Amino acid sequence: MADPQGFAVLTDDQCVGIAEMDSTHDEFLVLYAQARDADKASFATCLKALHDHTRDHFAFEEKLMNESGFPATSEHTSEHQRVLGELARFLERAQAGSQIMARAWLQQQVPEWFRSHLLSMDSALAAHLKKSEDPQYVRLRV
Repeated sequence: MADPQGFAVLTDDQCVGIAEMDSTHDEFLVLYAQARDADKASFATCLKALHDHTRDHFAFEEKLMNESGFPATSEHTSEHQRVLGELARFLERAQAGSQIMARAWLQQQVPEWFRSHLLSMDSALAAHLKKSEDPQYVRLRV
């Protein structure tokens, strides 16, 4: 599903080949678009849904990293903490009625961050999981 502003719902070249990760990334993009396009009355609610999804999304990836012995866990987790912290700060402002900065961040920063994070950090995690012969990771492959 194409996004009118060029931020696609997950193109084939953005799929990492781990079903649950790809599904979670798809959900992230849907929630992102809902928040980005929300009217003033629903913006904070949509941003909260994006925040909660992102928190759970990151926790799932961090569980995979920790359990599988992913060598770049520290760097990946630090990036998650940074982005989730930014999202939480913008959510707090939006809930207080200040939406301008949150909307600018969503439109200007999130798309490039997502692409970069997906194609570097998440792709590296997926490649690590695909190399594993552990049945719990083999079952995750697409």
